[in-house]
Amino acid sequence: MRALKFLYLNARHLETYLSTYFSPNTHLTGEALGLFYLGTLLPEFIESERWRRKGLLILTEEISQQVRNDGVYFEQSSYYHRYTTDFYTHLFVLLRQNNQPVPVELETGLPALLDHLMYLTRPDGTTSLFGDDDGGRLVTLDRPAVNDFRGALSTGAALFRRSDYKYVANSSAEETLWLLGADGLRELDRLESQEPEKLSVAFEDGGYYVMRDGWNASANYLRFDCGPHGSLSCGHAHADALSFDLAAQCQTILVDPGTYTYTGSEEMRDWFRSTAAHNTLTIDGESSSVSDASFSWKSVARSERVNWISEERFDYVEGRHDGYQRLAEPATHLRAIFFLKRGYWVIRDRVISQGQHTVDLHFHFEPPGSVDIQTKSLKFAPNNVSPRLEMVVFADNGAWSKEDGWVSHCYAEKQPAPATVFSSREAAEVVTLIMPLAEDQSRQPSVQGVRSTAGRAFEIAGDKTFDIVLIGNGNRIETARLSSDFEWTWARFSDGDPIPVEFILIGGHKLELEGREILRSARRLNYLAGTRIKDEFFLKTDDGVLDLSLPSKDFDFAFANLGSAS
Repeated sequence: MRALKFLYLNARHLETYLSTYFSPNTHLTGEALGLFYLGTLLPEFIESERWRRKGLLILTEEISQQVRNDGVYFEQSSYYHRYTTDFYTHLFVLLRQNNQPVPVELETGLPALLDHLMYLTRPDGTTSLFGDDDGGRLVTLDRPAVNDFRGALSTGAALFRRSDYKYVANSSAEETLWLLGADGLRELDRLESQEPEKLSVAFEDGGYYVMRDGWNASANYLRFDCGPHGSLSCGHAHADALSFDLAAQCQTILVDPGTYTYTGSEEMRDWFRSTAAHNTLTIDGESSSVSDASFSWKSVARSERVNWISEERFDYVEGRHDGYQRLAEPATHLRAIFFLKRGYWVIRDRVISQGQHTVDLHFHFEPPGSVDIQTKSLKFAPNNVSPRLEMVVFADNGAWSKEDGWVSHCYAEKQPAPATVFSSREAAEVVTLIMPLAEDQSRQPSVQGVRSTAGRAFEIAGDKTFDIVLIGNGNRIETARLSSDFEWTWARFSDGDPIPVEFILIGGHKLELEGREILRSARRLNYLAGTRIKDEFFLKTDDGVLDLSLPSKDFDFAFANLGSAS
């Protein structure tokens, strides 16, 4: 009886002091779920039906307010996204077990939340703790790592018969048994496991872009942040505009350091959510967004996606933000990431400004590990064993240095972590190559700069191939072998073959090989990807695909008459 009395008093308190105005986020939805639980499981109280209806109404209304159309939780926090997914999973289970109709908002909103969690999952099964993390759980029904959210996917697989959720979940979670019972677990066991339909995916509303080249443990993965700073007062956001985290060769390598504390230390609170604590660029030592006390901000950066292309062979994303427009000499940061699948990443950072600034590129590594810094490059060895990643920087000047970093995998806990910064006092552009190092390669790739008339050019030599990469601004870049007016030109050559076996072109009109024009388009191409088969090229653009011999004098005509081919 005492327990019932206290449950009754809790329900009355929740109903009276709902966080409708103070914290209309997970505070409000958690309280609404509490009301729905009490109203459903304690029908003997006169107020129970009112509690149930009120809780359901709030949860139904808030799912469209707090979950963006692409499934991203509106406070830009992966941990609070997990909270929200748990809230609505419990609601779904309660409704179904009590033979109540499931609102359409929940039927569509919960799978959207789960989809986002699925694509955020890194090859090792963990999820980056971007944004705030308070270390709490709705109900602790199992004990995985705090950044392992796959239990939600296990339960979601059983609820929605989703074979892709089951594949990413990898195994049946204990929480699934507690929530759905033996029948739910048997339903999950009977479900076929199948890889998700997509590899890379854009969450346009939330501003997250996930690049990957497989769903196995050794796949390469990168998550890029180019979305809103947050919602409401942005209390759970971090100054992470245009940052990323990365995994390669069975290892999570570059990470978001997490949160550590809310109010325990002002210094640590500010550091963990600063721009310098993320894998991105700072200008003049400033953060892109400036904090003001524990849960508010003096200024907020606005990010904008410029381009997103995802194809079988490559992904490309480009974004910018205005967080440094507040400086005495206003500046804009632009970042573009080119991902050659089953290969490497090329990251281009530009600072557009009339003034001169100090530019620092920050990188934070998953501990434990060691960093070996050379003149223009560094190698990272996870677990201090053998190098698994090399980073090479091309800039007009600058140098690498080590810093004392931290990583918090759970609220209130932190540990030292390797961190580096590449600093330049004059460079307006920095190009970084990130190359996973495979143990089975007979020769690790080597990178060198190539003399060019404009822009930046370099070669990457592998076992039996070498790649040429040209990066410019729409002007003609000329090297001894390739010339192009595309913003990005990538070409792969086999040893001894003067004709590329593959090429990828982004944003331009014209390509020349050893002074001979092989491709010209009257209109600007967003992208073109070509693969050579004997003497013919299999070409793909936004318009479709076709086979064509190069050099082509009928390129525009061919694509203009492509019609509905794909």
